[in-house]
Amino acid sequence: MVEQLRKNNLIDIPVYRMTRTKLHKRYYHQFEGMETWSKDEIDNWQLQQLRDIVLYAYCHVPFYRQLYDKNGLNYEMIEKMDDMHQVPIVTKADIKQYNDQFESDELVKLNFREDFTGGSTGQPMRFCVDDNRYYLDEAFYRYYWEKCGFFVGKERCIVLRGKKIKTEKQNKIYEYNRFWRYLYLDSSCLEMINIKEIDYIIKKYHAEIMQAYPSSVYMLAKLYELSGIKPPKIKKIFLGSENVYLQQIDFVKDIFRVENFYNQYGHSEKVLVAADFADERILAFPPNYGFIELVDNNNKLISTSNVLGEIVGTGFSKSMPFIRYKTGDCAAWKESECTGFMKYWKKTGYIEGRIQEFVFDSHKRKISICTIGGAHIAELNLVLDMQYEQYLPGELIIHVVENEQKPLGDNGKVRIEQAFTHLFNGDMKCKVSIEKKIDRTDRNKKKMLVQHYCESTV
Repeated sequence: MVEQLRKNNLIDIPVYRMTRTKLHKRYYHQFEGMETWSKDEIDNWQLQQLRDIVLYAYCHVPFYRQLYDKNGLNYEMIEKMDDMHQVPIVTKADIKQYNDQFESDELVKLNFREDFTGGSTGQPMRFCVDDNRYYLDEAFYRYYWEKCGFFVGKERCIVLRGKKIKTEKQNKIYEYNRFWRYLYLDSSCLEMINIKEIDYIIKKYHAEIMQAYPSSVYMLAKLYELSGIKPPKIKKIFLGSENVYLQQIDFVKDIFRVENFYNQYGHSEKVLVAADFADERILAFPPNYGFIELVDNNNKLISTSNVLGEIVGTGFSKSMPFIRYKTGDCAAWKESECTGFMKYWKKTGYIEGRIQEFVFDSHKRKISICTIGGAHIAELNLVLDMQYEQYLPGELIIHVVENEQKPLGDNGKVRIEQAFTHLFNGDMKCKVSIEKKIDRTDRNKKKMLVQHYCESTV
């Protein structure tokens, strides 16, 4: 249907700024208002949203209508949130294969945006999202940031989130946004040759807040450490869009003398969003954004704490509903004594990685790269950047970018290989490969692991 709308010039109809302002304010006030709600009020509100989206999908989305008829599902069967387990799970593979059938037959009447996933797991996935989900997204981050003491537009902020600035025509590696008071730095220019210019720009801007991909801020911290230049003090850093490795966070915290780290979770499909709760390294999911579940390898619900499972999300977008959608991200429920605005939000630990972000040892056991990403290996202190790659279980390639001023040499490579072999208790043959640069995705994100081995063969 999207192709027909495009041909008829009915797609990408601009939404008036006043509409955006009203929607933003409405969602922002919704976040504020839910602070006073009881747990029962929140559960009842969310249950009604779930019933509504399941009914809408059955009435207006061909794929769900066929799926629910096949499984004998009636939306009236959902009397409590636990009943959602009766609804069949959908995957990225389903949406890629039957893409048009996931579109609402009312698409022409809906304000929506067409988008694609970044493709870090393979081919990008096309999808549509209700326009108001983007305003909900903006309202959430404004609400959360202000709770953390960051007021956009009032305070200067350095942004290291993949924006590409340097081109053949423009040699700059930074860009100002005076309206938002953002200083954008080109993540692809984080190299030793540019550190003096980057340092001059950062210190001239006098910002104490940063938004960044974890890999980008870690790379910046390594450049400061290895160059010997005194780093600036950054009071608050907001991380997101990539996995977080706790020991790397501790390193960045020491380099920039950071007072507060805030981790955020979300994805392009706008199904779920989450953010750090206090300083407990726990993610909390707002109930008015989406409904989160955790399932095991057999798609059975996980209800106990500290059991790793895959995140399944249900959003409330109508143009292409995501209902019990497997995100590919892994986490575990966490208990927390929270008395603040997140007290009734569901909570997990930090994301343990995506399904494809596990390595396999010689016994074909899965090991999260979060476990190995921040390993204490002294020789890695001389490494500017690194990435893992695996073709076969029990064999791991470690790509490293060395500091040309202090190269590892053969002995350094051997020590890293021995240290990683010891880390895997001898169940992994590790080989170091020296690279000039680690490639990024089209969105300038870093893939910590390039996994070629198919889990289905395990």
